[in-house]
Amino acid sequence: MMINRSLFEGMAVAHWAHVNPESAEERFAKAARLDAHLTAEAIRNTGWLPEEEASALFTLSNDELGELRDDFGSYGQWQWTGHKSLRPLVSDIEDQWATQEAKNLLWNFVRIPHRQSNQLLHSTVQGLHSAVKASHGEELTLWVGPSVALVGQALFGSFWIYAQMAGLLMDRFEMPERSALDELVEEGGSSFGDSPSTS
Repeated sequence: MMINRSLFEGMAVAHWAHVNPESAEERFAKAARLDAHLTAEAIRNTGWLPEEEASALFTLSNDELGELRDDFGSYGQWQWTGHKSLRPLVSDIEDQWATQEAKNLLWNFVRIPHRQSNQLLHSTVQGLHSAVKASHGEELTLWVGPSVALVGQALFGSFWIYAQMAGLLMDRFEMPERSALDELVEEGGSSFGDSPSTS
């Protein structure tokens, strides 16, 4: 479930880059420069390196640093695509899902499986509660380490995300047998209930 969080965001970014290739190339390079500066700054601030070595690490001019922080946030916390959060990114890519039903599924994935992945990733009430296997009076039985909890949800999530990525790659590189992928996804999706369409 926690891996699905990153997989979903990567899938969304890939769809954005698909229709914004020039902007993606430019923004990716700029974000990489800011990240290199921030990493070097963090290393310098630890005091772990001799001053001579620390001062030789990558650094940006104040002007460039200010410009990049305007684009990506003071700590590089905004997405390199230019979106400050996932929802505006999904708004920018939703037109790549051809039908209203497919768009609804995309947004419902944001609302439910992706939200649940976020809850599990962080120390939220839901995330901590998922470690409870059973409760009897004042006694709790906890999952410790790997468990079978949420396996069905995790499999559905990764199946749907990979289906979207496979469809995008086939479209991007004009690969044959796109209809065969759609049939495979529809057939596989029946294992989870409603079909997780790729278009």
